[in-house]
Amino acid sequence: MKNLTLIFCLLSSLFTPLSQGGTLPLQPFGPGSYQTILEQQQNRPLMLVLWSLTCSSCMKEMGMLKKISDRHPELTIVLISVDDYSEAEQVRAMLQKNQLSEMNNWLFSVGNSAQLRYQIDPTWYGELPRTYFYDAAHDRTAVSGVLSAQDYERLIADILP
Repeated sequence: MKNLTLIFCLLSSLFTPLSQGGTLPLQPFGPGSYQTILEQQQNRPLMLVLWSLTCSSCMKEMGMLKKISDRHPELTIVLISVDDYSEAEQVRAMLQKNQLSEMNNWLFSVGNSAQLRYQIDPTWYGELPRTYFYDAAHDRTAVSGVLSAQDYERLIADILP
């Protein structure tokens, strides 16, 4: 267990870039990270978006996520890339390209992605994009696949006070 903690800490240092121009670090998503995110957003609505560099639909939605963030500054949006941690630079570049670097960004940090997916949702088998909408009580709605702007607005309206 101590070795796992040490490895996780070392990996964390790889993910924390020098912050430039308001860009938040890309945080390592490992065992316990999901619970940490929920605790950080306790009693607040949340939109959790899972994506990948290899998901063409995810790439198409990136611009829409920026617009949603601008339209709903009161809503916390957390982005989790399910890509391998070796692709951290490409993930950062994609976030920067789409002006999403200032959001709460995470990247899977351990090789067992099935275990991390299970921690988020035991009924999720990895289809992307995958978006969760949490109300203030953290009752959630899960959606797999591409959402239209109208779908986003309807689902966000359901979780915002």
